[in-house]
Amino acid sequence: MPDIQHLTPELLQALARGDSDSNLLGRCLEGHSLIQCATCREAYEAYLQELSAGHEAVLDRMPEMVRQAETERDRALRWVAQLRPLSQDERLARIHQARTRYRGEGFVRVLLTQSRDAVPTYPTASGQWAAAAEEALDLSGLDHPELKALAVAYRGNALRALGDLPGARRSFSRVFQLITEHEDRVSVMTQAEILRLAATLFLYDHDFDRAGEALESAALAYIASGQVRDALAVTIKLGILHEDRGELERAIGFTSRALKHLDPDEEPELYAVARCNLANQTYEAGRAAEARQILEEDADRLAAHPEPFFQVRLTVLQGKLAAAEGDAETAETAFCEAREAFAQDGSAFAFATVSLDLASLYLEQGRMAEVSTVAVEMLRIFEAQEVHLYAYAALRLFAEAAHKGSVTAELVDKLTAYLHDAERDPAAVFRGVN
Repeated sequence: MPDIQHLTPELLQALARGDSDSNLLGRCLEGHSLIQCATCREAYEAYLQELSAGHEAVLDRMPEMVRQAETERDRALRWVAQLRPLSQDERLARIHQARTRYRGEGFVRVLLTQSRDAVPTYPTASGQWAAAAEEALDLSGLDHPELKALAVAYRGNALRALGDLPGARRSFSRVFQLITEHEDRVSVMTQAEILRLAATLFLYDHDFDRAGEALESAALAYIASGQVRDALAVTIKLGILHEDRGELERAIGFTSRALKHLDPDEEPELYAVARCNLANQTYEAGRAAEARQILEEDADRLAAHPEPFFQVRLTVLQGKLAAAEGDAETAETAFCEAREAFAQDGSAFAFATVSLDLASLYLEQGRMAEVSTVAVEMLRIFEAQEVHLYAYAALRLFAEAAHKGSVTAELVDKLTAYLHDAERDPAAVFRGVN
């Protein structure tokens, strides 16, 4: 869902007219307190200065309306706490069997927030919360295409993160159909959020033109709505798009542009992501020393980012830089740490990719026995998860070459590039080394 929504004079005027009191306030209550928020207080005070006699009623109703919205939010949070320990089947059964609990727009919004916040670290949980939100919305009897579209989009995004690209495509096809049918009832902000998520799927599909169009549309919508932070997040993603296309200087340009407008104290996590992206793009452009400088300049801020996925990604980059600097021991430690994290998370493709970084390091040192061990471990995790038939076949070829001692740097590079494509395309076939 879009980030925190604050009170505005327009929203207060809507409240004065009696338009969806609790729903409007409920959106503003997502993630912050109206009373403590300086932005909301300023909007309220500005509204008071412009208040005409016809709007005085809202002043009398505001305290009660805030209390009612906060009560509904707190109740929804308690319901989510009750559902959290349950399995997904038990959770859906509990929602379905209830008569009065687990109902209402406020509850659905809290479920969607749970889904949004679980990605990228916990994609399975994200999909489960999104499915619960859609179930609760239907059982509440609410005709709310905007929330329905968000629930389906979040579930599709979770499927994409889990590698189920056909399922993700079906979900987003359904989302776009909902928006087409109810465009006037789906806000510009929500459409921007959905476009941002869809762009990630398009990137996985290597449909760069469509991804670029989606991101540019999302950025324009965010700018038009005054959501600067979201517009900057999309600009960072445009950098990722060009990185995937191999257009590294354009990628660096978009990321640098976003960083010029990011305050590291106000947006520490987004700033850290952008700096890590910039370092990686700079490294891929062949400027390892410059990439190292970027990481060292913001070492404390990068280390403070709370997401485990980000920290593992940072560890991989540190390993690549150490390898480029000739520090094989540090590189090996970093790659092994990242491999362990990906193995625990069940991320087969990420495990294989960093394993190939490690294999490349061993190959340079002539440690062919270790290359063979790494090859067998990659094969084992793909075999256990039954992830990708063709990728598994490619890894078997690599394992056989490693066993024979015939692995080359070219083979490692070719297999790394192939796995990048195979993660996004179930039909991708490894062509080997010519």
